[in-house]
Order: sequence, then structure tokens, then C-alpha cells
Amino acid sequence: MRISLDTETDLMGAGNVIPNLICATTATRLDSGAYETGILGNGDDNLFPMLEWLLTDDDIELVFHNAAFDLTVICKKYPQLFPAVFTALEKGRVFDTQIREKLLNLSTTGDLKFITAPDGTNRRLNYKLMTLETKYIGIERGHQKEGEDIWRLNFKDLDGLPASEYPEDAAEYAIADAVGTLQVFEAQEQRCDGATAGPGSMATQEYQAGADFALMLMTGWGMMTDPEEKAKIEAMLARELAPDKLNLLVESGILRPGTPPAPYKNKAKNKDGTLKLTKGTKESINKKKLGELVVDVCKQHGLDFKPTDSTKGHENPKPSTDAEVMMDLAPKNATLAQYQHRQKLQKLVTTELPRMGNGGTVHPQFDVLKETSRTSSYASDLYPSLNIQNIDYRVRNCFVAREGKVLLSCDYASLELVTLAQKLYNLFGQSRLMDLINDGVDAHAFLGSALAYNLHEDFRETCGEEGVQSEMDVYKVFLNCKNSPSEDVRAFFKHWRTFAKPTGLGFPGGLGPATFVTYAKATFNVTCTEEMAHQLRNIWHATYPEMKPYFEWINTHCEDPNNPEAYAYNTPLGAYRAGASYCAAANGAALQSPAAEGGKVATFEVQRGCYDKTMESCLYGCRGLGFIHDELLMELPRDNFMHERACEVERIMVQSMSSIVTDVRVKAEPALMLRWDKRADQVFKDGRLTIWTPEQ
Repeated sequence: MRISLDTETDLMGAGNVIPNLICATTATRLDSGAYETGILGNGDDNLFPMLEWLLTDDDIELVFHNAAFDLTVICKKYPQLFPAVFTALEKGRVFDTQIREKLLNLSTTGDLKFITAPDGTNRRLNYKLMTLETKYIGIERGHQKEGEDIWRLNFKDLDGLPASEYPEDAAEYAIADAVGTLQVFEAQEQRCDGATAGPGSMATQEYQAGADFALMLMTGWGMMTDPEEKAKIEAMLARELAPDKLNLLVESGILRPGTPPAPYKNKAKNKDGTLKLTKGTKESINKKKLGELVVDVCKQHGLDFKPTDSTKGHENPKPSTDAEVMMDLAPKNATLAQYQHRQKLQKLVTTELPRMGNGGTVHPQFDVLKETSRTSSYASDLYPSLNIQNIDYRVRNCFVAREGKVLLSCDYASLELVTLAQKLYNLFGQSRLMDLINDGVDAHAFLGSALAYNLHEDFRETCGEEGVQSEMDVYKVFLNCKNSPSEDVRAFFKHWRTFAKPTGLGFPGGLGPATFVTYAKATFNVTCTEEMAHQLRNIWHATYPEMKPYFEWINTHCEDPNNPEAYAYNTPLGAYRAGASYCAAANGAALQSPAAEGGKVATFEVQRGCYDKTMESCLYGCRGLGFIHDELLMELPRDNFMHERACEVERIMVQSMSSIVTDVRVKAEPALMLRWDKRADQVFKDGRLTIWTPEQ
């Protein structure tokens, strides 16, 4: 039996991120072809028995549009249904038309954001139920979804009532959502036409729904902020962004300081006798003068300026002033260095701090499926919220554990190198990268030692003097530098290990030397020339000879059958991505997609331990706060069992990733802290994990 289930709620907002359940509606198709529908309000005694039956009967397929939302709303009303919800998700009985639509797009065009219209223009996709109803069944319900007096915004008025007392149009609106969801599901089934792998596939839909629910629970719980730490950042910004600190920008005319409201020159007054004031002006950037300075600096150093995207190829292109340009030019000019400094701080002013509100709880939102199978995070306009996966490192310390709690950060070690090694082994039956990882070698340091040996003459001479010849012996000499009493030697180790990160993670994604230069600077703040990028790539290929056959496999086995100019691949769990570029395919097939899928499995399993008491897990009562690609951020009780709980999160994360990475060693490293800090490390006392502090 296939039944669609939809909920109506009061309005979301600060303090009510997971809104209250007002009613639930169902729809199922009868043998006659007609739809049988039902509606129960939160004033009906049989609402809970009905939901419990739907969630526990293994003969029922449950269809939702945005299942994560509806299931979280249901569990807020009836927490005793958490075990039933997790079990239904685990058994693959929950289907989500929103996720299914994304998977269909991913497996056909590969684009989750835009669709190309017949006239060649791009139109932005959205995944609202109303849009899919129009697309698949020709129903237009915009009049029911827009406006201030629509029922979607006013179900709070029916709180506590049985559905029999609802106004007829309110019941019709709620039921129409359930029917529309089922109709869209049926149309998607026809579009899919039984495909299980390849174009038109919705493979992984069930597991995506489970991950989405786990992420929604994180959104609902939220992260506690420290207003005092936020105030410190605001004070720092006031100092650093003061006109006297940006004197070169002001003197050059690039920065136009704001002006406060002031009386009119004629001393005009309001009716109450007070002086009329001008509106004042906001601080602004004179982009024309900034562009002129960029051109001058480029001329001084014999460089061609980068044109803006909109004027590229024009007879008189305009100079770009984006972050990439500033990375190159700021070291060459003090005024541009001030501009770059200001721009980095402006993100805090305009984005990070406003989204945190005035203290209290912040609720990051998540999108469970992007093109690479990764999740993403974003902010909501309905309540304090932010993108936790792209948060400025300077505001991390604003997030703290609640009273009596402690934060746990557990992240995978070199995860994408691990998934790359597994893919290489799957394809060729052997992988040097896999052998190194399984032997406990630090893969970044191993590549760093090869880079240092080939590019740093003094290090190579030192190795020669010590009779070191093999790559493994060079690695051991290099690794000894990590804990050297000499600060210069420790800095040498850090420099080359850092260089190894963009080298070992960028080139597997098919980057060429020119693109690598930009990637290394933007992602790891590593500066190198294009000539050096060629050298890095050659050393990397010599270190891992299996990579050339991997790129040959991308070229010969990843063709997109529907687009001769694009590539396609299957993820480990069976999702099909079409329409990929060469680099996207090389990166996705071996690095991002496998890592993302294992991470989602881990997120579901950890959250289940936190919320499903039938699991009898020591994590029950703990809470997930965020999923940051290779890291889980948790909140645990601050008690004598922190060590056991941290080890359980570690165990689940390793076990979950090992369902994807079956032959390569997987490690996860938990650390405890009182406020979120990227520097946090493992600290043990008497063999037990304890709380890290900045002083350690």
C-alpha cells in the first residue's frame, strides 16, 4: 500500500524552528483509480494511532514532499515515535518527491539549479510541491499558496480542534497537498521507468531521506552562542574598519566614509521645532577608482589585468577586483592590501554576525543533495541561522556548549585521500596510496617529503649526507622535523606538508597547472607559480603512478551517453551523476561523492543513537549540531562518560564510512571542547579523552 502523508503546522520562527503539528492528511489511490483521502487534527484522539500505524506497518510505502520536515514535526508532537521513524527510514519505506526530483535531474542533465528552455535560456529550478504539480499534472494552485490570508499561514487558528470542525476550504487545502504529493510521485515513477542505475535513476532516494531527517534534527536543536564573544568581535571590527586604520583607501578616494545625519544649511525645522536632518550616507567603495588602481599596479609589474566576466572579450574590458585578483596584487601595493583586509572583515559585518542574532540559539539549515552528492548548508530568513559549512573561522569561538554540556568535534583523517585510494584499488586491484594509508603513513606528510626532497636542495643534501635513499626513509627524516627543537625546522615541515594538501587533493580532480595555482591559493592559502605547479604535478605522478591510469579511465569509461561533451559516473551507493565536466567527474568519482555518502550514513547512524532509545546507545540524549563534510559536531553531557560517548561517535563514523571504503583504513579523531575551535585537539588524562582548552 502506498500512502502519501502531509502535515500542516503553525508558523516557523525564532523559538519555533520545528513548528507545532496542527493536522495530518493522507491520500492513497484505490483500484478504481480514485483517491481516498483523510484528515485528522491535533484535537482528534485517533491522530497518534493513525501516525503510529503508518510508521510501523511494513506493508506501507510512505510518500512525502520534504519528509524531513514532516517527520520532525511529527516527532516534536510525539517523541515516542522517534524509533518508528528511524526504523521506517532504515527499511527504505520513506520516499520524498523533493529528493526524487533532484535525483532525476542529477541523473539526466546533472544540473540541480537550472534547466535549459527550448529557446536556449536557462531557468532556475525550484522543488516546491506547487511547481512539481504544475510540471507533472498540470495543476496550478498558486492562488492557494500565495497571499496573507491563505490557510498555509493560518492553520494556527485551528490548533486543538478535531478536523470535523475545520472550515471546508482549510480541509480541502490540506488534503490537496497529500493528493498532489502522491500524483507527483506517480509521475516521477513514469519518468524513471524502472531505471536503477544511469539516466533517469532515483537510486539512493531512501538513504537520502534518512540523511535529510538527521540533518533536520540538527537544525531543530541548534547551536548556542556566546554574546560576550560576539561583542569582542564587534569591538575588533570597529577598530579595524575605522577610517584612520584604512587611511590609504580614504586618501586614494577608493573608500568613501559614511556621513551621519546633519542639520540642513538653512536650519529648517520640523513641526515640533526640532531641526530637520539629512539622511546621511553609508560608507561605500568607489569601484571606478579601485579598478584604475588595479590597472596601474598591473602595469607597474608587467601584468595583464583580469577582465570582469561581463566584459571579457570586449574591446575595452573592465578590470576585475574580485578576491582572486586581490590575492595576487595585494602583496604588491599597500592600498590594495588595505582593501583586501577590509573585504575579509566585511563578511563578518554583513553576513556572519547579523545571522547570529543577539545571543541565544542559531539554527543552521542543510540541503541534503548537491551535484557531488555532498550536503550544503545555508541560512534561513525566519530565525537566527547561518551556513555552518562555510563559517568564518573568526566566529567559531562564538559557539559554545550549553550549561552542563560539552562540544565534541569528530572528523575523519584525510578522508578524500582514503576514498581516492579505495577507488584506485577498486579499478586496478592495487594502489600505492592505499598501501601507505593502511601502513599508518601520514599521506600528506609522505607527499610533502617527496616535494621537499625534489624542490628543497638543502633537505635533499641532508638526506644524502645521512645515506637516505628510499622514499620511505626520506619520509621518516621529514617526519622527524615535525617535533624538532628548532622552530625553523618545524616551520619547514609545516610548509611542505601544507604544500602537499592542494597537490594531493587538487591534481586528482584533474586540475591543470594554471587552475591549480588559483585553487591552491584560494583553498589552502598556498602561493606558487604555474611553473612550480608543473613540478608539483610531476612529483605527484611519480609518487602515485596509478593516477595516470585513473585519468585514462575517466576519459574512456565515464562518457555521458546523452551528452558527448560531458562525463558521468555512479557513486558507491548507486546514485548516477550526468552532465559533469572532466574535473567534476575526476573529483567526484573518487573523492567528494564517496566521502559524502559515507558521511551521510554516519550522520544518520549517530543521530539515531541520540534520539532512538531502543538502540540502547550511550549517545541517547546527546545531540548533533552540525555536519561539515568530514566532521560531526555534537553536544554531549559533561559527565564521567564523555570518553565513552566520544569513542562511540568515533566507532559509528568509522563503521559507516567502512561501508563505502571497504579496503582502506578509516580513522576518525574526536576532540572535546567547551567552545568550537578549529585548533582543538585530542587531550587524554589517565587514558581517557578529556576537554581541550586553548591554553593546551
